[in-house]
Amino acid sequence: MKVLKKEKAFMKLFKFMQKIYKKHRVKRTRIMAEHKDKITKLTVSFELENGQKQSEVFVRQKDSEELIEKLSSLEESIKGLDSSSKDHLDKLSKEFNDKEKRLKDELSSKEKELTELKTEYKKKQEELESSLKQREKELDDTINFAKLKKKELDELKTSLAQKEKELETKNKSLKDQEAKFKELEKEANVSLYEDYKSLPSDFRKRFSYINDESLFSFNATAFARVILGSLHEYIKEDLKNKREVTHLIKFFDELFSFHQKIYGFERLKCVVGDSFNQKEQMNLGTKAQGNIKEVYFLGFKDKNQTYACIVNLD
Repeated sequence: MKVLKKEKAFMKLFKFMQKIYKKHRVKRTRIMAEHKDKITKLTVSFELENGQKQSEVFVRQKDSEELIEKLSSLEESIKGLDSSSKDHLDKLSKEFNDKEKRLKDELSSKEKELTELKTEYKKKQEELESSLKQREKELDDTINFAKLKKKELDELKTSLAQKEKELETKNKSLKDQEAKFKELEKEANVSLYEDYKSLPSDFRKRFSYINDESLFSFNATAFARVILGSLHEYIKEDLKNKREVTHLIKFFDELFSFHQKIYGFERLKCVVGDSFNQKEQMNLGTKAQGNIKEVYFLGFKDKNQTYACIVNLD
């Protein structure tokens, strides 16, 4: 059995490998040989670009033709692998192209959505900025209006304080004037005049001593010395006739204080239970003596003239 010498075996193998490389896309080739002077074992390995691998082991080849035959068998095997790899690559390429197209379509759709979102965002942003500017303007207007109103309010407060001060001064002046007016009224006997005017008109017509056409005429006639004596007589007669004399006695009492100051009149005094004194008291009943049971009207003295108290002893 012939064994290939190293030189011849590698020469034939090299030429065969050139032929395979020209026909197929081989990524890597590996040759391992065990030998001394002659090759006893030869291993050839091929790795294609798609990652597939194929190997063949040659042991004690008879001659170069047997090696070529083995290598030809290896070439056919590589062709099958290459064809399968091509089909697989075509399939992967088609899947890649399909996915690429789908991804491009999705990307285009997303880009369109993104463009729309950007447009909408810009629109909303512009609307928001416009709204904020409007709000800022309204706020500035409100602040300016508030400042103006505060200024007006401060001015109004100042004016009000001034008015209050003026009013306080006027009130004080008015009170002073009221006090003076009351004093003048008192001096003019306005209250006394009004009390007299409130008496029954039939009495005022009968009592001609006082003229009540005006305050002046009242003051000119009401303080004559004979007025109280005349009023005393009217009250006495009205009591005898059982007429209402309450208001007339009240007016008499008021007028007496003036006459007392003017003429020095003295008011007589008596109370229920006192012994009857015919010099200073007059009984409306039938008794001539006894104790007083009721006092109707207190009299007075004008020097030596006595106007008796009207009482009842019954």
